[in-house]
Amino acid sequence: MNYHNSNCYVSCESEFDRVPAPLAKKVDAADVYVIESDKHEEALERTVTRLCGISEESWDYSGVFYTNCFRSNKPILLTSLGFFGPAVPQRLQEPVAYVVDVQIGELIVMPCNHKTSWRFTTSVSGTESVFYVSFPSPFRVIPNVWYTIKFQLEGPHTLRGSSQLDRVKSTDGVIFDFFQGSMQMPSLKYIRRYC
Repeated sequence: MNYHNSNCYVSCESEFDRVPAPLAKKVDAADVYVIESDKHEEALERTVTRLCGISEESWDYSGVFYTNCFRSNKPILLTSLGFFGPAVPQRLQEPVAYVVDVQIGELIVMPCNHKTSWRFTTSVSGTESVFYVSFPSPFRVIPNVWYTIKFQLEGPHTLRGSSQLDRVKSTDGVIFDFFQGSMQMPSLKYIRRYC
């Protein structure tokens, strides 16, 4: 496969190109997945945060898709996306509902409709500054390939970030690069694949 990487094309063949996608199942212990492959592995779910600070402005993320792009330097399985919660705390009211539409695909082929789509309906406490939507099964991310996450949120206005990091190194050594994108979706949850 050829992937565009900065100013040149990089030719690489990933182990993921030769074998079917591994299955990962969340077990009873919070944040632990069992990966079913040739050997059984346990992987700890980790969170990477790309936005710093919260803006004083709220934002309506409904009606149109917003975009964030990322890549990682290691193979990972993306498990959840974190979104900012309601802008005005609803402490005395019932939880608020959001319908979250998500599309993920490789940046280069995304316009050709090679993407995976989900729709989540979630109830969020008015006191939550970040809420997560989890994929039915983890989304496989190939190292050093740019991915586009498009999303829209139907529901009340949300908080938004005030600044964004271009590069984040996780505690397990995975490096994430981000394009400047929307100031929503502050974090990603993933499990590391050791191939």
